[in-house]
Amino acid sequence: MRYAKVWPYSIATAIFLVFLAAIATVVVSLKAPVHESDLYMIDYHDADNRANEILQDNIDFNKKYTITYETQNFKKDGTVLKYSVKNLDGSVVDDAKIKVKLTRPDTHDLDKMVELFKLVDGVYESTPIKLEKEGRWDVIAKVSVEGLNRYLSIKTSTQEDLKKEF
Repeated sequence: MRYAKVWPYSIATAIFLVFLAAIATVVVSLKAPVHESDLYMIDYHDADNRANEILQDNIDFNKKYTITYETQNFKKDGTVLKYSVKNLDGSVVDDAKIKVKLTRPDTHDLDKMVELFKLVDGVYESTPIKLEKEGRWDVIAKVSVEGLNRYLSIKTSTQEDLKKEF
């Protein structure tokens, strides 16, 4: 008979523990920072509203041009970003406009915008870039040619052992 009086306390304790776990989940999630996505270098609301237009731009761009990320050595000091933009026949496009955003996957505090690219031997090259921190970086590029836009996103790292993953 003695165990017959224990089960109500066990159920009450279990309910109380579930309630505490729910409160702990809310507290922890409120302390975590939220970083909005800016994959297309615009506010994510605008990207959502223009999703079909952005995708169609990419399709139209790919019908006329190719873009290749050609940076060989991504490092903390002195990285030169390189892109080649060509017509489908392989000839170099000499009037492309390239805008690149370097961002960390976990924060936007260290973001860098790069817009100065010069055409050197058929490859668009940026001026050397100094990054504030070692580690993983997202390289998001917007290439514009004759009113057509193409977005290219590359994940890379300044650390040699992590480059193999990307």
